[in-house]
Amino acid sequence: MARPTFRAGGTFAPPLDPQRINLYRSLAAEAPVSIRKAMEDLCQMVEVFQETPTSDESPEPHRSGFASVIPLKEEEIQRIWDYVPWNDSVPGDHVNECAQLAELFDGIDPVQKKDLRDAAFHLLWYAQELALDREPITTDSLPPDLRQSQQSEEVDPSELPITVRPLSQ
Repeated sequence: MARPTFRAGGTFAPPLDPQRINLYRSLAAEAPVSIRKAMEDLCQMVEVFQETPTSDESPEPHRSGFASVIPLKEEEIQRIWDYVPWNDSVPGDHVNECAQLAELFDGIDPVQKKDLRDAAFHLLWYAQELALDREPITTDSLPPDLRQSQQSEEVDPSELPITVRPLSQ
């Protein structure tokens, strides 16, 4: 039996620069209407957020030990409020929009439309980070020696001070 792969805390993704946003829009243009609309909205959310000035907030250590969390200022949270999907549910008030998007994107064929699916989930990851009222922790913000290894190293979970869960096989 193969040993399960474990990852210690946190997910980090590549930054979303204008070229990647344009690529994602091109991929979305060929998708069914519901996916295209969702991805367009998420691309717009990223662009609105990227107008944010560099934060002067004090970073806090991320639980993984790999990165720092930079909280958004209240005025920035309010500025992007209408663009960021809800990542929680309030009965009688609103549904978890991020969960709905994940369900929509799960319908994208992971073999035939891998690039589209990866793009959709990358945008959704960014939205979920913003919904936590923090700057998305992108791989370019990790220390250079961890940028590649943090995603590929096998870790013995008994040696970690944090809770881990096996990745899906």
